[in-house]
Amino acid sequence: MVISDADARMELMVLESRAKNFGGPEFDATFTNAGLPPEVVLRLKELWEETCRIGEKILRVGKLILMELARFVRENPNLAVGVALGAGVGALVAMVPVLGPFLAPLGTV
Repeated sequence: MVISDADARMELMVLESRAKNFGGPEFDATFTNAGLPPEVVLRLKELWEETCRIGEKILRVGKLILMELARFVRENPNLAVGVALGAGVGALVAMVPVLGPFLAPLGTV
């Protein structure tokens, strides 16, 4: 899939604006209600604070990943939680080739 720079920037701005509204209680409720143990939810929260500076903007990369992962879990409730999380994190980390090496250690948790 090829995407133009303008489209990529627009999509990133939309995701960033959604991430601003994605709060901690929503994160906790989504993953706790999906059946994840509290220890796993706590480990995922470590990813919450990850940021990346791109140009003059600071992006909440961890929050973006967890927001998309929560959406994936909500849309696929019948999947085993482990499979859903593994597939979601793997796909999201693979989609970000520049940041992949930095996020890979956190993504494998």
